[in-house]
Amino acid sequence: ISKNFQWDVKTIATNRFQYVRANVFDIDKYSSLIKVDAFIIYMAGSTNLVKAQSRPIEDFEYHISAFLKFSHILQPTHRLMFFSSAGTVYGELSSMHNSEDQSLHPKSVYGHRYKLLEEIVSSVCSLKSLDFMILRLANPIGLNQLYVSRKGLIFTLIASCIDNRLVEVRGNGYQRRDYFCINDLCSIIIALIKSKLPFAFDMLNVGSGKSYSGRE
Repeated sequence: ISKNFQWDVKTIATNRFQYVRANVFDIDKYSSLIKVDAFIIYMAGSTNLVKAQSRPIEDFEYHISAFLKFSHILQPTHRLMFFSSAGTVYGELSSMHNSEDQSLHPKSVYGHRYKLLEEIVSSVCSLKSLDFMILRLANPIGLNQLYVSRKGLIFTLIASCIDNRLVEVRGNGYQRRDYFCINDLCSIIIALIKSKLPFAFDMLNVGSGKSYSGRE
């Protein structure tokens, strides 16, 4: 389900997938397609990072109300995976591994939004007795991503090399982030889908375990 599909639909094996273009608020367009025993992935990505920083209240309200609207179709027979951002909720990554039970210290409005969304997802799923997992992701990178700046630092750098233009760095360039391959993320999700057991954890960090700064 997507309102902004960025890949060529012809490259998708259409006999295996059904694609629905809809805003998450338009539950009437897709709720009947979600099976009783479905494994549901709900992505929390912001529509616009700049807007999330400049108009945070509007951004909070939009994403919170979107998930609450979506939650009406959730049933105890479903399994839900909610994507969050490890780097933003922890505040600052070091070269050490982050533990899921350590304190969160987001340093940006963007990070605080993820933290709040995590709390709401956890609360709603617990009330509905729903098997869920919040997957705190490092920055996934892959060959099918478009070379545009909003796809993250690595693709911003690649695009700058192609177009021979300067890169705008937020902060001092020493903030550290973990990057890992999208193939690894897909393998993890597929393994979780195939497992019929309840999730062992409500929260799970996923990444390479290594961190790099923008300057590096």
